[in-house]
Amino acid sequence: MKQMLRKEPIRTTVTPEEVNQVMRTFTCWTRCDFGKPTTYAAVQLKNGFTLCDSTTCVDPDNYSETIGAKALKARLENQVWFALGLLKQEELYRAGLL
Repeated sequence: MKQMLRKEPIRTTVTPEEVNQVMRTFTCWTRCDFGKPTTYAAVQLKNGFTLCDSTTCVDPDNYSETIGAKALKARLENQVWFALGLLKQEELYRAGLL
């Protein structure tokens, strides 16, 4: 009797859970640069790699560190998403699936 081999479906996506699992530590701080508040953020990935970004404002009177930190976290998550997508593409390419 011939046994049929079943292949698992190929995952070609990156999930939000994967992005969150890769991000180990997120830190954020604000200081005054060139007379304006500037918020900096860094995320360390579980492999030790660090991503950084910053944001500032047009009018210091309207600046919100909370909004800046939220925007920076989203931008850093997008960078992680991009990197994981690149790794997924490479994995599929090397496996001859693309």
